[in-house]
Amino acid sequence: MCYQLHRSEISKTSLRIYTFLLESGRPHGVREIARGLNLPVSTVYYHLKRLEELGLLVQEAGGYRVARTIDLEDFYTIGRRVLPRLLIFSMFFLGVLVGELAITILTGGLNADRMLVMLVSAIAFLLFFVEGRKAKQRLLGGKMSKKGIDRTAPPSVQPAALHLDFAFRAPVHLTSTRKST
Repeated sequence: MCYQLHRSEISKTSLRIYTFLLESGRPHGVREIARGLNLPVSTVYYHLKRLEELGLLVQEAGGYRVARTIDLEDFYTIGRRVLPRLLIFSMFFLGVLVGELAITILTGGLNADRMLVMLVSAIAFLLFFVEGRKAKQRLLGGKMSKKGIDRTAPPSVQPAALHLDFAFRAPVHLTSTRKST
């Protein structure tokens, strides 16, 4: 059973934590959640207590788990998966595109109407798919990868830190090449 929750009752960080726990399907401790979402432990603890007060989470011996499912605006919850509505729409247009391609191949006739339907379906699929992935990224606050959400620090931050780290490790010694007399 899904419960409706007003947007003002739950913050973006609380929503990220709730979604993380919902999709994992198992209890997590505070530090594990903090590491998974790249958030400070104190922030995670505060939001877990808030979600527990709302009755969305319960604390067990193994950590926190989802007690009840809520309706998330612009998302469908299917089992433990949270899918953006736009991704579902993109699959509809992909089905139309594949169907039209199959009909074109089977009948051997490509006309202007069928070509227009395939073009519009392909464009709609791409737009809805890209926007759906962006919506999921915004919900979880991470960078999308081929395997899903990467909840670590953004890659644009990591190389700079590594570059600076290497740059500062290089010893700076000024030596004279002049021969002493």
